[in-house]
Amino acid sequence: MERFVKNHVEDHPEVAGYAAALTSPLRTLRMYAAPSLGEESPFEVRDELPVLTPPALVLAGRHDFICGPRWADLLHVGLEEAELTVLEEAGYLAHLEQPAQFDACVLAFLHAQGVVRGLRNS
Repeated sequence: MERFVKNHVEDHPEVAGYAAALTSPLRTLRMYAAPSLGEESPFEVRDELPVLTPPALVLAGRHDFICGPRWADLLHVGLEEAELTVLEEAGYLAHLEQPAQFDACVLAFLHAQGVVRGLRNS
């Protein structure tokens, strides 16, 4: 998170307080999968990933503080037809931090799947 702020505060001053806000002792962050709202056991479906058979692109930013390369690798390993790409200079918002690289990865994946054959200038 601190690296994200450092790399983006000049262009986006609003990110300056992100790390402090998320790590403040007065604020507790809890993430859970609805609808249990943390009342039930943790949401865990990794064992079910192999039943998903369509080709998948797992795309992560190297500095993603929420769903980074570790989690992307778990998806990649669990999905039989998955391609893994890690954008080295991106964090959680890879599509905004490295839009050209993000778009190129997605388009290359779609092209390889036969979904995109070519693009026209509009």
